[in-house]
Amino acid sequence: MTLADVTRAGVLAAIQEFDRLGRPAFLRTTGFGRARAYYLDHQGQLYDSKAIVGYAHGISTGIPWGPKHFTGGDKSVAQRLQALGFTVEFLPNPDWTREEIILACELVAINGWRQLDANDERVKSLSELLQSPAIHPGRRNPDFRNPAGVALKTYNIVADSSNGNQLDKLVREEFHTDLIGMRKQADQIKELLNEEIKQQPHMEQFSSKIAAPQQKRAIHESSLQHSSARIPLVLIAPCYGNRASRARFGDTLAVEVPFGEGALRDALSEAEFKALLRLHPNGVARFWGALGKHDSKMDRLALSDPILFTGGNRVQALGRLGCKIRNARLANLLWKPDPKAGSWSNVYSVLDFRRVTDLTYSEIQVLAGYSANDVFQETRVPDAERSAALIQGLGLNAAPEEAEEDAQAERELLEALRNRPEVFEAEAMHVESAEYQRSVKTVTVRRVEARLMAKYRDSLPTGQRKRLRLAVGWTDLYDLAGADLIEAKRSARHRYVREALGQLLDYAAHTTHPINRLTALFPEAPSAADVRLLHIYGIDCLYWSGQEDFKRLEAPSDARQRIQAMWTTPGTEMKTI
Repeated sequence: MTLADVTRAGVLAAIQEFDRLGRPAFLRTTGFGRARAYYLDHQGQLYDSKAIVGYAHGISTGIPWGPKHFTGGDKSVAQRLQALGFTVEFLPNPDWTREEIILACELVAINGWRQLDANDERVKSLSELLQSPAIHPGRRNPDFRNPAGVALKTYNIVADSSNGNQLDKLVREEFHTDLIGMRKQADQIKELLNEEIKQQPHMEQFSSKIAAPQQKRAIHESSLQHSSARIPLVLIAPCYGNRASRARFGDTLAVEVPFGEGALRDALSEAEFKALLRLHPNGVARFWGALGKHDSKMDRLALSDPILFTGGNRVQALGRLGCKIRNARLANLLWKPDPKAGSWSNVYSVLDFRRVTDLTYSEIQVLAGYSANDVFQETRVPDAERSAALIQGLGLNAAPEEAEEDAQAERELLEALRNRPEVFEAEAMHVESAEYQRSVKTVTVRRVEARLMAKYRDSLPTGQRKRLRLAVGWTDLYDLAGADLIEAKRSARHRYVREALGQLLDYAAHTTHPINRLTALFPEAPSAADVRLLHIYGIDCLYWSGQEDFKRLEAPSDARQRIQAMWTTPGTEMKTI
């Protein structure tokens, strides 16, 4: 008997029994544990997929299946459910962020550095807080940050260092060495979280559950922080510079490596194995590493931070940070230690890995303000400002549907720009496209906003064309003659108009340079409604005519005067390039 014997009627009967008994009783009677990542979504309700299929097998064949009958893994169960017309959600629990660990460590500190039980009201309160959409937007699985998970984290923080991960230890040490400082930091972040919850109507239910009255003073005096306060960072990881690194690339990045058995499994602690399995439930993952001297850099990174894999004078691949593990034994099994530098003791798995072509170092250098001679030969984590410039400029944080819309907009703009003579300034990007593999198809990502901006720059006097480097990122263009701050977008659709508006106001509020005009640049005229939206905020609309000139739709002077005071608010010092 196989999964193919499971019928749709059997699955529906299992769902009905699940609803009748309730989740705990259904799992208990069927002998299954809670699902780790794959959930059946039926009419908006989530069900543990393997338990449902095991029960459904009994309905379909007369022989129910228990956990031991499943040999193909959770993914095969998901595929069978999908084949029967059901929806399956992949909802793994993400690794705890530094901010969440601070929240848990604060409870441990209040409790005299002892672990807390899942029934403790403080644990329940923290569980509710961590489940707030203000911290983790989007859909989560039924066990996401539940009281049992929070209690387990307090145990990991208290336990011997061998039982906790490196980030647990780092946060615990920070509390021990600077308790007052951590509490001050926590107070600031708690204020941010409370403010964010108040501003979102659908989250009002959480505001009264942050702490029971008898706990408010204790929590106020300790460490609370939320993950939305963290700015994502970029990891630049050399991977292709010489024959040895190319061989390592081929062995552990170009292919997925099984970690659930054999020597690699033996090298993993139980906590490390479970952490990997949460993100890679099929038991295979792509791995890369960093030398011990880069420990402090790796400690700054968090789950899903973007990765640029460099070598051979270009970016070879893109990815996102998965599970971080500091384990020299594991590293030495994956890669032979370097004769001079030693072991790659920092091992990390890679999510959303994809090869790219024609993404050159010059683009990284221009976006992040690095020297033209920089060849990125060593593991690097740019600061928040440079990381934000790279993430924005390369589109590293786009959601899948937005990425597809971006690609379509770029294709249209590139077609309009194609076959026209172009003159680029030294700092302009010359690359039009990059290709990478995603599943079985090739996706083309085009970076043509820079070409549109270069075309407009050519219409300005050479000495007047500058970019501003601000605390919130690099501006596209600053025209010194007119004190005009300009942001270019690849499309004139509504989403891009809103993005341009927000970025321009953000940039203007963070510069001490004079601002007489804010301008949004598009490859064509936006809709009349979107032009009005820009004009309400005193922002000009500039668009390409399709030939050699640009047309400007100026904002009404009264609108500009009304809002111009906000443009000149003293902000962070800036540089021009």
